[in-house]
Amino acid sequence: MNARRMRIVDGVFLAIALLAMWAIPHRIAGDGEIRYEALVRLFETGKLAAPRYSMIGPLFATPLYFFGKALGDPRAATAHLNIVLFTLGTFLFGRELSRELSPERTRGALLLFTFASMFPNHVQVFYGEVFTTLAVTLGVFWITRGRDRLGSLAIVLGGANTPGSLVAIGLVALRLAYRERRPSLLLLPVATFALVTLENLVMRGGPFLSGYEGDVGFKTVMPYSGLPGFSYPLVLGVLALLFSFGKGLLFFTPGLFAPLAKDASERLRFIQHTLLWFVVGLLLVYGRWWSWYGGSFWGPRFLLAASVPATIALATYLRTPDARRDPWRGGLLVLAIGFSFWVGVNGLVFDQNGLGICWRDDYALEALCHFTPEHSVLFHPFIDFESTVPTKSRPLALAVCAIWAIAFAWTAHDPITDFTRAFAGRVRRLIAELFALR
Repeated sequence: MNARRMRIVDGVFLAIALLAMWAIPHRIAGDGEIRYEALVRLFETGKLAAPRYSMIGPLFATPLYFFGKALGDPRAATAHLNIVLFTLGTFLFGRELSRELSPERTRGALLLFTFASMFPNHVQVFYGEVFTTLAVTLGVFWITRGRDRLGSLAIVLGGANTPGSLVAIGLVALRLAYRERRPSLLLLPVATFALVTLENLVMRGGPFLSGYEGDVGFKTVMPYSGLPGFSYPLVLGVLALLFSFGKGLLFFTPGLFAPLAKDASERLRFIQHTLLWFVVGLLLVYGRWWSWYGGSFWGPRFLLAASVPATIALATYLRTPDARRDPWRGGLLVLAIGFSFWVGVNGLVFDQNGLGICWRDDYALEALCHFTPEHSVLFHPFIDFESTVPTKSRPLALAVCAIWAIAFAWTAHDPITDFTRAFAGRVRRLIAELFALR
């Protein structure tokens, strides 16, 4: 296929992914309810106050709120904040990647970003992880090409929007300051902390009043449940966030564990590793949090940022045939890309449908949804498809899954072809050797 047709097909698929994420219902519930109520209070009374959560990200929904109010439904309009941010972020992410990747690989990366990440689920809710992830990601890209002020502002705003990311911001600052030879970048976590304390003072009356004082969950059969704050054993929390069936990054972002291709540029390699360190910082903090799993939420809620370095790593293997690749490595690569596409469509279509057991009887059995494959959001549709999709919407759900499968075959065409040829070659050689022995 010539370059022009390939560009058109990529554009069509990208448009389909974004349209699907725009078309899915967007809601304000759970933690988003508190954010929205604080936003309404600000606009209706002029008072900026919230019992918990930062209002930095939600304030960017101001135009949506007033647009919706003019149409008679500010709530519905405000609920679209994250899909608006993601659409804009996709465009900016593509622009930054185009400086380090070929046009073909850049478009492949954007297809992974939209089809094969945790974003399709996260854009549906009025939570803060999308804003933080996009802000920190773009901030790192901008600083590494000399746009320090804009990049620093993005990182500080993104970090302050999620106070739990302060350690992760510190790790990012260390890497940036060392590479750029600019010690001033070490002030990024300082500025983030200052903004967090200022927001606490304004909204809750004290610089160190976060709103999480005494915050606990329900006591269940799990030995560390019902304890407040950072009470979960770090080792157990990190292991669960990495390898559990219902919350583990191994399943939700398999590309996170893939090395970049050898021909990746030095700058892209540095950026991807810096974003990996950001994820490590989040793991170290949330691995200790009593609600390390993110509450009643699809996937590892607090670790959305892992989707970005995972996307970058997998993208470096696209659109460049490599017949010399070992079939076992090629198979793992195809598996990682394919499962990433399943993560995307699973979060978009299935979410937590049919998993009421996760929160029944004061969450008594929610650990089943964290640790067992049968009750993991990723595997449950294969176990009990009927409970995950209402009868009337099943044809649509299957159609969306089919589109995602076609997008996978298109995006990963070269890795799939390389693996198929290498595997077939190994089989032919094995058969020839067996006949030679006879």
